[in-house]
Amino acid sequence: ETPVQVDISESITSISAGGQHSLFLGSSRTAYACGLASSGQLGLNTTTLQKTPQQIDLTGVTALSAGYRHSLFLSSEIPLASSGQNVEGQLGDGTFQNHLSPAAVWCCQEDWDFNTG
Repeated sequence: ETPVQVDISESITSISAGGQHSLFLGSSRTAYACGLASSGQLGLNTTTLQKTPQQIDLTGVTALSAGYRHSLFLSSEIPLASSGQNVEGQLGDGTFQNHLSPAAVWCCQEDWDFNTG
């Protein structure tokens, strides 16, 4: 297959690929997501599959990481946030509830570097 250009209106500084979704970080510290959304892993407040990148409603994103069916974000709005599937507590919010949009992780630090693998 020939690679195709992803249509995002700013320079992309970081990307992360999850189980069946992708995250993109723009130079303006704006996050975008596309792909499978069945558990809320896109952080777009929907479970509808997104064929093109959509902007995530989270301010000042500095880092992001896509897991199997969850995503993690560092931002100025919520220092450490997560969205998506939470059946094993992987979102770190103290519950087993899925989150369709980024929610605060229970304990966090200002300077995190992570990879969900």
